[in-house]
Amino acid sequence: EELDQHIGFSNLSSGEESAEEEDSESEKETAAEKRLRMAQNYLQALSKQEGHAKIDDAKAGLSTRLQEEAQEAQGRLVREYAKQIKEKIDQPPKVVRVLKGHQLPPTCVAVTEDGSMAISGSKDCSVIQWDLETGKKLITRGGRKSDTSKACTRQVLAVAVTSDNKYFATGGRDNLVRIWDTRSNTIVNSFKGHKDAVTSLAFRKDSYQL
Repeated sequence: EELDQHIGFSNLSSGEESAEEEDSESEKETAAEKRLRMAQNYLQALSKQEGHAKIDDAKAGLSTRLQEEAQEAQGRLVREYAKQIKEKIDQPPKVVRVLKGHQLPPTCVAVTEDGSMAISGSKDCSVIQWDLETGKKLITRGGRKSDTSKACTRQVLAVAVTSDNKYFATGGRDNLVRIWDTRSNTIVNSFKGHKDAVTSLAFRKDSYQL
């Protein structure tokens, strides 16, 4: 009876008209055979519906699984990257070279972009230009007893070098900013304006703007 209700036998009056067309195609079909055929049709339709539902469920499950796998893979990458960073942090820094030359503690260092040269300033009022490949002093400028027009005579607190290595600037407790030519080892300009010590300097990249 329950199957009859699903496939339309509970309301034979409404289904008789459509059944007449089917009877015309198979006049010899008995009532039992007709019930069996309609039941089979119903079961086939129900099976298709369930199949579509299963496909949708499979698609949803696949999408969820792919998302989970992607998140897991991303998590592995993050963990691996974090591990590499931690290993680098845990390793003590490697000393490539020790440069000695100042009489008092250094206060500032600038390295050229190509890594070939370094400029350092110190409390002893000197500025040293270094060859980083050999570790040798190229030029020592300034000092307490130097000529103020040619060198620094007070503590050097800041240094910066241009991108092309041609010029570098120094500043310190004399309140001046001096521009040096690395090729001629001379001061090409001095700027006044600060009312106290100059503590930091930087050149704009690929420019002489300070």
